[in-house]
Amino acid sequence: MSRLSPKIASFVESLTTAAKAKTFLGREFLGWLWYSAEKNADGFDLLIGDESLKVSLWVEDRLVLEGSIPMTHSSTLKGGDPAHSREAAEALGSGKTVKELRVGMEIDGVGPYSVTLSCDGINQNGLSPKSLALPVDTDEGGESEDIDRPLEQRLFHIERFNHVLDGLFKVFIEQRASLRWETDGLKVLKNWVKEKRASTDTASVH
Repeated sequence: MSRLSPKIASFVESLTTAAKAKTFLGREFLGWLWYSAEKNADGFDLLIGDESLKVSLWVEDRLVLEGSIPMTHSSTLKGGDPAHSREAAEALGSGKTVKELRVGMEIDGVGPYSVTLSCDGINQNGLSPKSLALPVDTDEGGESEDIDRPLEQRLFHIERFNHVLDGLFKVFIEQRASLRWETDGLKVLKNWVKEKRASTDTASVH
């Protein structure tokens, strides 16, 4: 991942020494991605090496939420726009966290990516990108070259995706490690959950 400051790296290390932390931090990251997709309309300006990239996010058609207590019933929402559904809002309001979601990612100058992120921790197997859909390159005539795309082009897109995912995680962990997290970051997320529940309750009345 991108290089973190010694202070933040120490914070991450302290979390990873706790078994419970290995479970919740990765899921917090997925929840933060969901929140950012809905609330950060301007996207992110990520510095990848010496290059500045504009990245926008959105939640696609798969979302799985699960409680922290073993054997808790999970909520699997598929199709349509599950992130804005009443079921999703109720699951968040009941304390469930995001175990899996499919997220879209527009990287300026490169194109749209789509990936399913599944999380049960922050170790090497904890955050697992699956079913990664890469941008489709076209020739000058506008016809797709997806089938015959050179291997090096695919590798470029995969590397770019990994760098951006690392960059997003760095933004999240810097916010999470801040001394203002409890009063600012966490409060904002709680208010977002309240807003989602209120909006779905209002919609169900009409």
